[in-house]
Amino acid sequence: MTALRAHLGEAADVYPRLLPGYTLIVSDGAYGIGGFLGDPTSPRKLADWYPPHLAAWDRLAAPSSSLYFWYNEGTR
Repeated sequence: MTALRAHLGEAADVYPRLLPGYTLIVSDGAYGIGGFLGDPTSPRKLADWYPPHLAAWDRLAAPSSSLYFWYNEGTR
């Protein structure tokens, strides 16, 4: 049986409660366009935004895990 869990909200608040072994991680992360509270207002600031998320995904992902990045080509 396959389990599916969706977590809505700030991911950094959820990461500590999750156990490793996820086979799929979907990220609708920052775009550097100021599109949500916490999204940097410039792509240049993305290098500071992603490292904590990458570390959490590394801890949570199973060896066969896939990481899917949601994409936004919109502009402000």
